[in-house]
Order: sequence, then structure tokens, then C-alpha cells
Amino acid sequence: MKHHVYDYQDIAQLQVFYAENVGEGNKVIVQVHTAQDAVVQDVYTALLAYQHNVKIIPVIEEAVNSKLYMSVYPKTVLLTDKENFLDHDLYKAIIDSTKEGFWLLDEELKIISINNAFSHMLGYEKHELLGKRPYELFALVDEQQNFCEQQANEAHSSVQRSYELVFVTKDGRNVYTIVTATTIELPDKLLRTFAFITDITQQKELEKRLLEQQRSINELNSDLALKVETEVEKNRNKDRIMYQQARLATMGEMIGNIAHQWRQPLNIIALIIQEFYISGQLGTLTHEKLEKEYTRANSVLQYMSDTIDDFRSFFQHSEESELFSLNDALNSINTLVSKGLDHNDIEMEITVDKELQVYGHNNEFVQVLLNLINNSREAIIAQQRKGHIQINAHADEESILVSVQDNGGGIREQDMQQIFEPYFTTKHKTQGTGLGLYMSHQIIVNNMKGSIFVENRGDGTFFSITLPKGILQAT
Repeated sequence: MKHHVYDYQDIAQLQVFYAENVGEGNKVIVQVHTAQDAVVQDVYTALLAYQHNVKIIPVIEEAVNSKLYMSVYPKTVLLTDKENFLDHDLYKAIIDSTKEGFWLLDEELKIISINNAFSHMLGYEKHELLGKRPYELFALVDEQQNFCEQQANEAHSSVQRSYELVFVTKDGRNVYTIVTATTIELPDKLLRTFAFITDITQQKELEKRLLEQQRSINELNSDLALKVETEVEKNRNKDRIMYQQARLATMGEMIGNIAHQWRQPLNIIALIIQEFYISGQLGTLTHEKLEKEYTRANSVLQYMSDTIDDFRSFFQHSEESELFSLNDALNSINTLVSKGLDHNDIEMEITVDKELQVYGHNNEFVQVLLNLINNSREAIIAQQRKGHIQINAHADEESILVSVQDNGGGIREQDMQQIFEPYFTTKHKTQGTGLGLYMSHQIIVNNMKGSIFVENRGDGTFFSITLPKGILQAT
């Protein structure tokens, strides 16, 4: 992507500048900053020959010299009137590699961006879905529309909701999905709602067939029905589906954390641009000031780029277990969640007594701790108090011990025995899947051959993870 700034003089000079700097092979967004409506019309006239490649956005301001800001994109990029290209690079880095559906909604809950997986899921071309509200695609329009509008009214920054919705494809088939949605507030008070959509149609059909078979078996032999139910519970495919749902839920939380990480750098860049504009208007823009602010902006942009790399590494997964640094894992966790915790006035303290190494999947272990930290964060917010989360890690002669303690009020005793069961949640069904702690238990016990338990301690919850040492001892 390239950027050009052009001081408008007349149509002929604009056409020469455009031909020399842009050409006909790319797609372009042109923002026309001017105090004259006639200039906007002149620009439309000058670029009429490129109308299939050009989006022109007029910005009428008083007492400004006419200036054109051109953003040039490769011809493969799809331009829409409402697309935010600052967010576009963020989508591309995270969602283009997933097979799950994705949409982005504006303040009016209209679709302004989708990925290929969602358009293929429903059998539409992308342009056929842009501008629609999701409930226009539902099987039960009235019922699901009321439900979604209620959720939209209750949504606030960084709160994630999960629920089942039934869509109708272009050729009339029903598609059953789990939708994991989050509403975030961007700079300038802009609200955007994004969601990941998991197709569970095959799972629903499988469940339907299993229920029909179970009824028949019950009529023949109640004992046999119990055996079938036990085998279904052991089905690995169901575990994979639940793991994917938990992974997507965590992805939604991570994108919310990206918003927190980027908010301050974006404000700094906005102030730098404003400083350039004001200095230019007053004639005080010196070479020294230009160099200083240019260096400062580059530093902020590099920080934003590094942040994306940190978040992207979380979603990379290796099939092979390996020896990884527990200290590095805890540092990456602090990078991922620190801004979101600060936003909610929650302090997190991490203490590790020495360099420790653990055998397993680094990203799976990070996901376990992210689940525990997120539960602590939500419990503290519900208590409306200044929060504190303490993470400790140390080793004894036989094991590596990791604990997470919060001051979120603890867990009800009647819920304690079910806390690691699948689909059990103390939250409303639209705000939790009940899979986070279940998958955390599965990862620690099955994948890392350790143990995890929970108890109420002090004014909060205490989670303790024990991992075998053996060859895993610190180097």
C-alpha cells in the first residue's frame, strides 16, 4: 500500500499527477479535503476514466486549501464505502488463515466486512452480503432478530457473547452455527462488532441421529442405551469441536486485547498528525521538528507492529511437544493481557523464583493461564473493586508448581464440584461457553500429565497447577 498527498490546482495537472504516480492497474481511495464543493466535482470529472478503480471520499472543511490524500492498494483488494483500512491489515493478519466465518458490523449492525469462509458457508458472493444485517439471513427471523437486538443493546466494550444461530443459505438450506461476538470501542467513540461463526451443522445432524438411535435402543434395552451414551461421551470428535470453540472464544478475547494495546499508540499518532497540520498552518514546521516527530511516529508504528507479532504467535500451533521456558510463557501472557487489565483497574503480579522449563505445547499452556486470568478479571469486575491477580511459579524436588490467586470473591461451594465439567458456566449463556476451564483441565491432565485444582482462599479464588519435573527441571 502506498500514500500520496497532492495539492489540487486544476483538472489537467491532477490527471498528469495521477497517471505518473498511480496508474490504471491499482485501486485507490481518494480523500478530498476542500472548502469548495466544485473541487469535489472537478476530481470526479478528472478521475472518471478510472471509476472502476477509485473510491472518492469528500471531506468538506472551512478555510482549507484543497488537498487530496490518495491510498493506493493492489487490484486484488476489495474496496467498500465503509471499509476501514487501518483495521483491514489487522483482519488480514488474524482471520484470513482461519476456516471459521467472520463478520464486522458498524454502529447500525450492518455488515461492512466478511471473510471468504463466511460467504462460502452461506453460498453468497461477498458483495451480496455487504450492507445486510445478520438477522436478514436467519431461519427464524422474528425470534432471532429480537434476540440479537437485545444482545446488541446490552453489549459494551470487550464483552464477549456466544450463542447458537440458524442461517439460511442462498439455496435455502439451514446452517446451524455457534456465533462468538465482541463489541469494541475504537478511537473517536466508534463502535464495531465482530464475530466468529462456527458451522456446527454436521454436529447437529449427528446429535439428531444419535438421539433417534438412542430412542430406539431405549425401547429394546435400557442397559444398551447406557453403553451407547458412554461411548458417545468418549467420542474424540466432540472433544475436537469443543476445543475449537474454546480456541475461537479466546481469539475473540485476544482481539479485544489488541484494541487496548493499540488505543494509546493511535492517539499518539493522531497528535503527531495534528502537530504537523497546525505547524504547517502557522508556518512553524521546521526541519528539526519534522525529523523529531517523524522519528517519534516511526517508533510508535514499530511498537504496534511488534504487538501484532506477539498476538499472532499466540495462534501458531505446533503438533510436536517441546521443552519451553516457563518464564518466557509468563512474560508473553503479561504482554497479551496487561493493557486490558489496566483498563479494568486490575494489577497483575508475576513471581518466578528461577529459570524453569516445561515440556509440552507452549501455546496450550499460555491458553490455560489466559483462561484463568480472564475468569479472575470477570469475577473482579463483578465485585466492582480494585483488582489484584498474583501468579507464582516455583519448583520443588519433584514438581513445578504454578498458582493463580485473585481477589474476585471466590466460587460458590455448590459450583466447586462442577467447575471443570464441559459446558458448565456460572455466566449467562450469551457470555460464556463453559469450555474454558474444561479445556484447561484437559490440557494440563491429558497433554502435560499434570494436575489442576481450585479452592477459595482469602477473598478470592486460588488455582494450583502441578506439572511433573523429571527431565523438565530447570537448566
